[in-house]
Amino acid sequence: MANYRAVFIFPAMIGEGRFEFEAPAELLDDAPFRIVDTFLRNVGNLGLNVAVQDHDIQAAFNDRTFRIITALGVLRSHNGPPVPFSASIYEVTNAVSP
Repeated sequence: MANYRAVFIFPAMIGEGRFEFEAPAELLDDAPFRIVDTFLRNVGNLGLNVAVQDHDIQAAFNDRTFRIITALGVLRSHNGPPVPFSASIYEVTNAVSP
């Protein structure tokens, strides 16, 4: 298992949300759409004031050199307008930089 951080930016609402989670070490080797989809299905409401019912991922990229996923999409609810987001998901290391 490895530790990961997901950073979501919601320009139309709360601004930014940071989430730490644990997942298999090979998580970032998967397809980027699948990584973001799995995270969104398991994280809950992302701290938003609306109950997220569904999401559309419009673009997702996996930078295998820097091991970071970037994504753009929209969160949908039954009782509010769509919430656009941009996201980054990456592994958190305990290495200390010099």
